[in-house]
Amino acid sequence: MAMLNNKFASCLVLFSAIFAYFPFVGFVPKMDLQPLFFLAAFLCVVFLIWYCKVGISFVLAILLGAGLVLSHFAFIEEAPEFKYLLTYLLAIFAIFFFYVFYPEYYGAFLNSKLIYFAFLIYAVVGVIQFFYPEFLAFAVTRSVDAALSYSETGRGVRSLTGEPSSLGKMFNLLNALYVLSLVVQGKVLAPSRVLIISFVFLVANIVIARSAYAAGIHFFLISVLWLLIARRSFFVFIILACLAFVITAAALISILNEIQDVRMVGLIFVLMNEPEMILQQGAMRRVLNIPISLNNLAFYGFNGAGNSPDVFNGRLWTPLGYLHYYGHSRNIGGFVEFILKFGVFSIPIILLYFMLLLKALSVTSYFTGAKSRIGIYFLLSGLLLSFQDSSPALPLALLFVVGAARVYDIQKSSNRIAA
Repeated sequence: MAMLNNKFASCLVLFSAIFAYFPFVGFVPKMDLQPLFFLAAFLCVVFLIWYCKVGISFVLAILLGAGLVLSHFAFIEEAPEFKYLLTYLLAIFAIFFFYVFYPEYYGAFLNSKLIYFAFLIYAVVGVIQFFYPEFLAFAVTRSVDAALSYSETGRGVRSLTGEPSSLGKMFNLLNALYVLSLVVQGKVLAPSRVLIISFVFLVANIVIARSAYAAGIHFFLISVLWLLIARRSFFVFIILACLAFVITAAALISILNEIQDVRMVGLIFVLMNEPEMILQQGAMRRVLNIPISLNNLAFYGFNGAGNSPDVFNGRLWTPLGYLHYYGHSRNIGGFVEFILKFGVFSIPIILLYFMLLLKALSVTSYFTGAKSRIGIYFLLSGLLLSFQDSSPALPLALLFVVGAARVYDIQKSSNRIAA
């Protein structure tokens, strides 16, 4: 397409990509997720949509999903609030934007240089904040007092996000996008190199973000990646990891009194000594976000919780015992929040979302020299980093889900041409 080489078009898409990688940076008060990406994406749609191919079935699915969300807001919602509605409409808009623009501009969205640049910025700012918590505090909307409280309570730093757990999530997403970029670019790399770079992301997650949940999810996803691209060495790693765990655990126990003020270490200590006490940790609300959200839906009814102010005493069974919590119309977020908020009105957009995940599951790759079902990694990453956790409208999470699905579309189209 002629428009593809147009400097204006390329710059506009590039700005939207940069803002997607730094979604918390902005100037609008009392909002963690800033609107800069959505403004740039809207301009892309206004000026460039005419030069992109859009399937009518996809457009109808998007319109149906958005229409039912609006219908819920207009006819079911008892406490309507425009800001609340806007969050979910923007999530649907982001899916539309990435799905339409990805085939023509994938080089802007899944650029390994941009991924490395974003990782370096987050990491460097985070390290500096260990010594100067106020560093670049003006770039995000949460107060400096919040940044100081993280260091005082033994948590990590927030870098250019809202809180340490959000930073951990960004490291997770950047790692997943790095793997996806390898598939898109068709590069052939040794599995060891892919894993080493992934472990660099993980180390940054552990050392800088210090979120036990984010680090645990990150380690699990790297383990899945390792199993898919280098199965033989994976089993050797498992044996060595078990030995290292025993040695590390013994070492930690011997110096526990000195390092117990580190929040992540404290959670591990609780898990080892009193497993049932882990249910009292706030992090369990994040770990069990999907079952809690569905459990809450049972209280509010099939029409969804909407923006209801009602609060109830919730109880959820777990293998460690019953989790008791205060139930609200919103838990931790994730795309599952559509189900909690809109109930049966969310069915079209949820079906579309899982259609994208199933496409991502079907992706195969030769980027390590041998065929691998890398789609399994993409499916699990999408579920854990988008459906289970994050703001429903987080651009980078939706870029990953839609990008992986579009890779499958491209692979399928190439196979037809080859046949």
